[in-house]
Amino acid sequence: MTYSIGFKVPKQVDLGRELLLRYADAVDEENLPDEELTKPVKLKPEVLYRDADQEATPNPALIPNALHEFAQQAIAKAMADPDALARHLGEHLSEPKSNVWFDAPEGAVKLSRKRGVKLALQSQMMFDARHIFLNGESWRAAGKDAKLMQKLANQRILDASDLVKASEDAIGLLQDWLDQGWLEIA
Repeated sequence: MTYSIGFKVPKQVDLGRELLLRYADAVDEENLPDEELTKPVKLKPEVLYRDADQEATPNPALIPNALHEFAQQAIAKAMADPDALARHLGEHLSEPKSNVWFDAPEGAVKLSRKRGVKLALQSQMMFDARHIFLNGESWRAAGKDAKLMQKLANQRILDASDLVKASEDAIGLLQDWLDQGWLEIA
């Protein structure tokens, strides 16, 4: 798969900044909607740096090595989730530009396995080995449903024969995306 970045050509420093901000947001989140999909890092706010054993120093303005180590431990804990980088990168790359909005369909539109679906023109969908990304959000995916979603990401359309093979969970997710205006009936 080739990722065409169009006008969203990231500078390394900007990409690094965005990913670090996403790590910081993940640390702040208490409860995410589905703990299987994402694992927020729990840094304990009650853990304080302690220097009671620190001897008096002739350089009171010198930052102690122990404080550097304490800070490094906090960063290491925040980055301990092995999927976090992949998830944050995919969410960032699939996030629509700030001037993009989605129109939910007027009235209730029920997804049917008799008709296909296609991504809305402004939807950005990507995937990696373990995740599906759509419009700045991520889901863990495996098996036949992952293959189905990867096909949607690559071809931007699923026909009725694809939907017949989809699990109920996949159909439910597609229905949610349809309700948000991220998908359209093909």
